[in-house]
Amino acid sequence: MEADLNKTNTNTHQCTGTASFHPWFSTTSLRRAKAKHAIIISVNYPLGPKGTYTDIYIALQDFLLWYKHDGSFDARYESWPAWLLAQHPQQTYTIDKSSVYVEAKSAGTYAAVTTLSLNAKRDVGTAIPINAALFRSPMLAHYKRDILQPDAVSTYMGHDMPSHTSLHTSKR
Repeated sequence: MEADLNKTNTNTHQCTGTASFHPWFSTTSLRRAKAKHAIIISVNYPLGPKGTYTDIYIALQDFLLWYKHDGSFDARYESWPAWLLAQHPQQTYTIDKSSVYVEAKSAGTYAAVTTLSLNAKRDVGTAIPINAALFRSPMLAHYKRDILQPDAVSTYMGHDMPSHTSLHTSKR
């Protein structure tokens, strides 16, 4: 069947993904969490292009406040730690909120960096103790620039790119 390329696709703004879709978790993340006896809290936030940067910012700020103040997503429990502990009542464990590790990849790196920035802001009121962060952004593997020589030619995905200053200099 041949596609009609002139027909408008009404689904171009659909986004896929969910924070609880385990196949998208990296093997390294899962191994690290298991070795450290850590829990993984994966944040859902609006994805672009449907979600704006403001939408993402607000969702991440709401998450930080929810986490900090032990919010609940289930009315049967007073907090997320209470819900989590109730999932496996036969096991004895504690939740150590004083040791937080943030990990992100690809577009999630933007959300993670925004989360760290929000967490550091005094007026947000979270100040969650984040001990470490790991960001994996595939684009960064292809992009390099010598910051000591801003006029030097940069390489992006194997191609020479204009210098930083030439991108911001208008020719009149």
